[in-house]
Amino acid sequence: MEVVFQQKLKSNVRPFEEELNYHTMFTDNNNDAPQINDYVEFAGSVGGATGIYKVVSRYFQYFYYEDKNKYNVRCTIVVERDDNAAPKLRKE
Repeated sequence: MEVVFQQKLKSNVRPFEEELNYHTMFTDNNNDAPQINDYVEFAGSVGGATGIYKVVSRYFQYFYYEDKNKYNVRCTIVVERDDNAAPKLRKE
């Protein structure tokens, strides 16, 4: 499964077109995709955005490849920046 993140401002209805992570992430397990209301952090990201984000929606696309007789899944996860959540989420 291919996982990409898009940021949405709280005041906007739609997310920005650009992806937060410049390097697409891949996983073999659909359960690795964060759930709605989960928090994710991009830390030390090369060329990508850093910070804490709350997951507000997930969109799954299934692409069928006839020559391989299988589907590829792309999960777009929309997040809102929430750096104020850090003290509630972890103790440093």
